[in-house]
Amino acid sequence: MILDFGFWIKQQRCEFVSAPPVGAHTYMPIEDLAVQIVRFVDEHNPGWVEVEFTDAEGRRHTFVDKAPIFTSEFLWVDSSYPKPGEMQCEVLARWRDANGRELARIRTLESAEGLSEFVVLSEQLSG
Repeated sequence: MILDFGFWIKQQRCEFVSAPPVGAHTYMPIEDLAVQIVRFVDEHNPGWVEVEFTDAEGRRHTFVDKAPIFTSEFLWVDSSYPKPGEMQCEVLARWRDANGRELARIRTLESAEGLSEFVVLSEQLSG
């Protein structure tokens, strides 16, 4: 059987949806959210860690992903924890609440609880 990849590629190109016009999307600034790397989870290369942060309401959120996402430091099972780290996030909005706290709504990786949008204190961000 001979496969005609050229035909397949042409079919795939026909289904491509073009990008929206310039200016149709507003791109949100990317900043770093301060997190604590609390433990090593898996030795699978490059090593997986658990991190957490506390949102503006005091709720703790947990994430598990590859160590290099959160730090440039080489981490392994025998590293000491907790360690400071950071996680990139998209800043969706900023405001000051009734208590005068500067807050930000962010979007980032999906947490262990399945959440990806959070409200944090602006001081937890650096950019």
